[in-house]
Amino acid sequence: MLRIIFSDKLNGKEKAALLEETLQISVDEEIREELNDMTSLLDGILERREKEAKVKIIQNMLADHTPYEKIKLYTNATDAEIAEVEKEMLVN
Repeated sequence: MLRIIFSDKLNGKEKAALLEETLQISVDEEIREELNDMTSLLDGILERREKEAKVKIIQNMLADHTPYEKIKLYTNATDAEIAEVEKEMLVN
């Protein structure tokens, strides 16, 4: 059940359907809303973690004096994203 609820591959509607179909758990409208809220929260957490990881990689590459073009190639970052990370590194 927890695997279904905390899956980052399913949306709230899919989670509700799986709970009903595979585990025979009755899912009312309130639970559906909570599943949707949890899914949105999980998506936000994952996005933030991905951004943090990307920033850390860019920081490490900048510290190694890697050219912007290579950083963009390996991280799919934009010039603006790289410049922002570089600026933050100079401030800290």
